[in-house]
This record gives sequence, structure tokens and C-alpha cells, in this order.
Amino acid sequence: MLGNNGILNKATQAKKLYDVSAIKESLEMEKVEIAISQNRVDLDSYLEQITTGEKAYALNSTDKIDDKNAEIIVNGEHKFLIKDKGNGDVEIIYQGIANIGGLALSSSSGMYTYPESRQIIVTNNISGGTLSATSSNPAVATVSVSEGTINIKSENTAGKAIITVKSAATENYKEETITYTVTILPYKIGDFVNYSAGTWNGDNGEEFKKIEESTGITPNNSTALPRGKFQFGGFTSTSSKDGNATTDASYGKYDYVKDKTTGKAVKGWRIFDITDEKITLISAGCPEDFYHPVDGNSAYISEYILTGHINSIADASSDSISEK
Repeated sequence: MLGNNGILNKATQAKKLYDVSAIKESLEMEKVEIAISQNRVDLDSYLEQITTGEKAYALNSTDKIDDKNAEIIVNGEHKFLIKDKGNGDVEIIYQGIANIGGLALSSSSGMYTYPESRQIIVTNNISGGTLSATSSNPAVATVSVSEGTINIKSENTAGKAIITVKSAATENYKEETITYTVTILPYKIGDFVNYSAGTWNGDNGEEFKKIEESTGITPNNSTALPRGKFQFGGFTSTSSKDGNATTDASYGKYDYVKDKTTGKAVKGWRIFDITDEKITLISAGCPEDFYHPVDGNSAYISEYILTGHINSIADASSDSISEK
């Protein structure tokens, strides 16, 4: 009863056809007014008549395409083509419902790394028109359609591509398009990037203050290893956050990963994660040391500190566990 072929749907379609027929009849009658005074009707005289004359419908917009064609929208939704036949008459052609925003996607853009592929969902297609999609730059990204899903495949070329999704015109609806922007990044997770995090001074020493506020303990501000419980250190306020903190020589087997070409500890920044909203970096080395005491509830407290207070059951200001 309520489906596409149901009674209510058929009644709605019949009402639409009645509305269109009534509007088109009114538009045809406008030609009579012009013919009485001018004996002929052309595009300009007709557009002037429907714009300024009295009428039983609402003219929402007129868009003159060229000297022989114009589009109008009536009653906020019905679109007509007015075509100058060149013989003293104009033809009025109904083009469908001029709905705006009837086609929608689950996302408007995305950042990809080769050879990543994704599926974008068509969340709205009011007209029910057949879907198709094209890519402005197939060297960057290719696209295909499976029912209500847009399949996007990155190619081995960095850059941007505009994916245009089209819903074909139907009996009562015009053709509609919507776009999705694909950005293929020139790097991938794990790649080194040219980035500097500055020094531990930060903005007027703010970095040290942040660490102290987070742990309740001031960093040792020395290249010596930190020795206080839950203390950060192995660096000074003027040390670069891009480098490596002091290693513990007493544990000789523990050392930083070496760069084969230089024989020195790896440092700098690598890509840890990529989403449509941001790119997250992680140090390739170890820019700071942390003292973890092996006693009592230290494991819970260290976990609390090192996860950025995600696990909120421990308090670093004491050796006991308490709710935060």
C-alpha cells in the first residue's frame, strides 16, 4: 500500500501530474495575451509576459540559456524549458521536479595513500535515478558504482581528482550531480617527513609546565637520566624535540635503532596515522626518557601518565591508586 506501486504513492503521482498539467495550461494561455497584441510570440516577449503579467502561479526563476532557449521554475519545484520555434511561437516543455539537494553522499572528501580503496555510500537519491560516476583524473583515482555504493580506488600518482556522481533524470525529476574530492598523498604510513617540533622550551617554557601539570613532577632539565619516580628527563629545555634523549649505558644491550648509512641513532618524525581530518606523526627515535619505578602500583600510574590520562584510575602524585 505504501510502496512505489502503492495506492498512496499513485495518488501522489496523480496529484503531481494534475499540478503540472494545470501549470502548463496557464503557461500556454500566456501566449494568447501576447498574440492578441503582437500577432506572434518569441522568447523575449514570452519571458516578459510571464514575468510582469498577472498569473495564477508563482514564477520562482528564469534562466535564459541562449537566444532560443530559457528555463523557468514554477511553484518552487516544476521546471520548464521555453523554446523559441522561430515561427512566431514558443514551445513549453516540462523537464521535471527542480529539487535541490536530492542527492547526497556519506562524505564530501577524503585523503588516501596508494593503494588504498574506499566505499562511499549514496545516502540520498530522491529521484531514484540511475547512478553513475566519473573521475576528473583517472591517473590519481578511478571510480565505479555498485548499486548505492561509490567505489574509489587510488592510483600510483599523488594529486587530486574530483569524483562526479550523477543521478540520471527520471520522468518527474531532473538529472542531478554531486562531487567528492579525492586527495592521494605523496607518502604513506611509516614514511619519514620533513618536520620539526622545535625545542623543549616551547613557548616561554610552556612545554615544561605542561609536563609538570600532567605528572606533578618537574622534568630533570638535564642530559642525565631522570632518577625521580615517574620523572621525564634526559633532555634540557634547549634540547631539540626532534632528536634522542640520553640512553642508559648500564643497559648496554638497549640502544636506539641505527641508520645503516650513518651508523647513528634514527631520529626525526614518521607518519603514524592518516585520517580525513588529520595526519598524526610519531617520533622515529626517543626524544625523552621516563623513569618507571618497579614497585607497588607503579605500573598503573605509569600507564596513566604515558597514555595521556586515558586510564583514569591512577594518580601519579602518590604511590596509591585513586579515582581522578
